[in-house]
Amino acid sequence: MKIKLSILALAVAMGLAAPAAAQEQIKIASSNWPSLQAMSSVLKEITEKYFGASAEVVNSTLPIIMASMDKGEIDILPEIWSPNHDSLINTYVKEKQTVKLGSMTFKSISGMCTTRHTQEKFGVKSIYDLSRPEIADVFKSAAGGKPKLWVGPAGWSSSKTELIRARDYGYADLFELTTVEESLAIVDLEQAIRAGTPWIGICYTPHPTFSRKEVVMLDEPPHDPAKWKVVQPDQNPNWLAMSSSTTAWAPISVNIAYAKELEAKDPKLVALLNNITLDPAEIAQWIDAVGTKKIDPDTFAKDWVSKNDAKILGWMAGKAQ
Repeated sequence: MKIKLSILALAVAMGLAAPAAAQEQIKIASSNWPSLQAMSSVLKEITEKYFGASAEVVNSTLPIIMASMDKGEIDILPEIWSPNHDSLINTYVKEKQTVKLGSMTFKSISGMCTTRHTQEKFGVKSIYDLSRPEIADVFKSAAGGKPKLWVGPAGWSSSKTELIRARDYGYADLFELTTVEESLAIVDLEQAIRAGTPWIGICYTPHPTFSRKEVVMLDEPPHDPAKWKVVQPDQNPNWLAMSSSTTAWAPISVNIAYAKELEAKDPKLVALLNNITLDPAEIAQWIDAVGTKKIDPDTFAKDWVSKNDAKILGWMAGKAQ
């Protein structure tokens, strides 16, 4: 206890923490994926413990969150993914300039995945294989109907991109493109791994389930910007007709975003947001804790922050950890 108090005292002495009376409430956004839920609660805990401010986590969808940041109603979005959310980045960061990007916390790779058992038994190796009716039939269930292919939750921008890719790669009409929440898709995938039954859907690193050796990403042409024309619903109601994509995802960058007004509201907190970096393996542990083990994000955050004082003070001081 004395060690923790001395570390906080050090932060105050360094001018990194501020008294609660001088702070307004900080509103931190969250949504429906576990790494963001964990990060939102971690930032809330850091804001309250090290900066002496009151903080609140606000749950919504990304378009609403970014519009609220534009109005100064939300201060921080701990994760915005590019190119997944490029339409929002273009609008609020580049055009309106009311939102700024902080540090890039980690990178991700996304693609279409199946189980290793499915690949080895049925020869499903390329994304083009999904356009073959005999391969699509592999994924049919005993219940009948079209086989199911998970494109991601309905609220994700990447799910819209996967609808475009399914159409342009030629397998959209062969599958029921499902948009259940990620937690349900993970349960289905884990059951398929245990039972040795086929599964197909979008996946991404550093998610621990998608990174298992039993899960493989299908081959597809390397990313070509000339073949990646993705329009999102927030840009145009005819987004699907205007879009085209027959190329792999570009490597994904995940950044913190914050309202420009926060620079005046709490410049020391902004300095922290520009210095946070996390190892992908650590993000995988966060996803496992909050997404798989269902640990409450606030409970997880209190534990993680209590064990990572040195790392947090390094972020506050502008030192890479």
